[in-house]
Amino acid sequence: MIMKDISAYVVGSPWHAVVAAAIFKKNSAAGVFLVETLSEPSRAGIIRVAEACGIEWIDLGNLSQLGIRNFSMARPIHSARALKQYTEDIKEKSKDLLNKLIFSRIYYFNLYSPITRIFLEASLYKSVKLIRVEDGVCDYFDFPLVYYPRYQRILKYILISLLGVQRYYSRNCGEVWRRTSDYYLFFPGKIETNKSVKSLFAYRNDILNVLDIVSTTPSDLQKSTCNEGLCEIFIVGQSLSEDRILPLSAEVEIYAKIANRYPGRALIKPHPRSSAEKLAMLKSIAGLNIVTTIWPVEIDLRIMRPLRIVGLWSNPIIYGRTLFGLETYSLAPDLIRSKCVRKGNALRIHRLLLEKFPRHYVDFRETFDR
Repeated sequence: MIMKDISAYVVGSPWHAVVAAAIFKKNSAAGVFLVETLSEPSRAGIIRVAEACGIEWIDLGNLSQLGIRNFSMARPIHSARALKQYTEDIKEKSKDLLNKLIFSRIYYFNLYSPITRIFLEASLYKSVKLIRVEDGVCDYFDFPLVYYPRYQRILKYILISLLGVQRYYSRNCGEVWRRTSDYYLFFPGKIETNKSVKSLFAYRNDILNVLDIVSTTPSDLQKSTCNEGLCEIFIVGQSLSEDRILPLSAEVEIYAKIANRYPGRALIKPHPRSSAEKLAMLKSIAGLNIVTTIWPVEIDLRIMRPLRIVGLWSNPIIYGRTLFGLETYSLAPDLIRSKCVRKGNALRIHRLLLEKFPRHYVDFRETFDR
């Protein structure tokens, strides 16, 4: 049976799912989540949002299967064949979905995800409106968030060129971007684009409503570990070691420093991509409570309303003041002075955020040293 006039939402994180659900509810039209899996905790959070809001969902693919960093030089032929085959599998699944479900609109978040690109490229042969929705703070960068050494970029280019899949990994988005008609952003004035733009803060009440719905849906998930107003410091965990910005020990030391300053009054929500080793090290920090809910961190913030939110450059640090009315502070200004910071984009990110978000990107030392 072919279903018509449906909106598709290609989501790759629990936060994507929250924003997509807010748009879905405001549009009052049939819709489905197409889920890109980056990690199992991330997928679980997406499904949690979808089921709480009564939205159908379909697994689109697993991004780890197309990650170049997982390419094995020990078994290059096997890895190349596996990557090429998985690309073909996503193409076939995309074509099948587009034939069974007649989409009138496709909302997508991560333009630089190869799975999103494969699906959107397949949709170009259909009469469908493409709408880009802000992936996060990284949308305001004119460079990739994760830094790769030059030799790795060269090897990646050679590999994807030989496999004929370079268009799914390139920063040049070609026809997909040309066919995109609208761009939904939290801060439209902070980015130059020739698309029709809409502020996501127009959906603020809808986003808060979705967060409330998801947090009050009965489940056996762990609830918040402190009552409203009793949480002094809420740390939004980052993926600094996973993204090779900091050694693992140096990243954990940042969180330990906060826990030592506020013993028993600090909580941390680890990043969904946190390694098992990092999680074990966080659990060993005295006075630091771990939040293990699988829903988006924004729901924890909505429930607990901590006195202060700290992190580096994650979405809640930039959006928390406007979206939740909470105090947010960044540890990044102090971090970039550390000799432990590996070669990468940390300094570029810091400078760009200072330039574009001076009222939202606030140095934590302003409160830490009071």
